Amino acid sequence: KQWYQRRVRAPALTTSLLVSREVSASDDCTEMVCDRWLRFKTPTTTNGEQLVHKAAKIREQWSGLLRDVLNHNVGDLKEFQKKQTRLQKEISRFLRSNIKFKT
Repeated sequence: KQWYQRRVRAPALTTSLLVSREVSASDDCTEMVCDRWLRFKTPTTTNGEQLVHKAAKIREQWSGLLRDVLNHNVGDLKEFQKKQTRLQKEISRFLRSNIKFKT
């Protein structure tokens, strides 16, 4: 079978924080390691803390929506679609974050 693949450019740090299985951060959040091999450094503590906090909130929302779908617990469809749209906007905003980092 032939498979159609669509490639999308995505920022490494924010994408990794959202989709990695494991994210570890230093105490001051200036250094983050995703899946035990991909290391990122941010120049300031504030940038790192904000990124980790926002990524955690998005991942929690995402997990909640997935859990609801898998458990057939969607409930009110319109309310679920609002949550889904809100999450899509949050992810899009997060991926557009302009944070300087080193790998």
